Amino acid sequence: CPTFNMPNATSPIHWLQLRRVWIARLTLLPVLIYLFAIERISIHPITSNHALWGIIAIILGVIIRSISAGTLHKNQALSMSGIYAMVRNPLYVGSFLFMIGICVVINHPLFWIVSIATFALTYIPTILSEESGLQKAFPEQWPDFIANTPRFIPNIFRIGALTQTKWSA
Repeated sequence: CPTFNMPNATSPIHWLQLRRVWIARLTLLPVLIYLFAIERISIHPITSNHALWGIIAIILGVIIRSISAGTLHKNQALSMSGIYAMVRNPLYVGSFLFMIGICVVINHPLFWIVSIATFALTYIPTILSEESGLQKAFPEQWPDFIANTPRFIPNIFRIGALTQTKWSA
């Protein structure tokens, strides 16, 4: 089965890719501790419209990640159906929505800045690198895929594509 080339093992991009989850945790945890333990901020009440929008984004992010992970056939085929017909990087879209939801609920400028910066510094290089690898691994399918599928903002008009694949735990 084809595997796509990862960046050079000593490159900074490769280092970020392998550690992106830990980088996010180690970056955001101290900010959360600072905001809640030192600055003693409060969040919006769970019944507020503000919190409701944040919770909706969190739930939507979890659903998108679940659908994406359950239909991905990593290194076996280029996923072009189901949620992958709507957006090329649905796992990262789900993570982004989850992060935005948490930012909305916490609603503090420092948390917004650190969250978005951490996402941009770790996930954007990862997306670009993975797409480069997929292009090399699936050269026949790649041009059609990128011509018809947006990188990050889902094409909601293709929501019917969700019925085209089977989800697997």
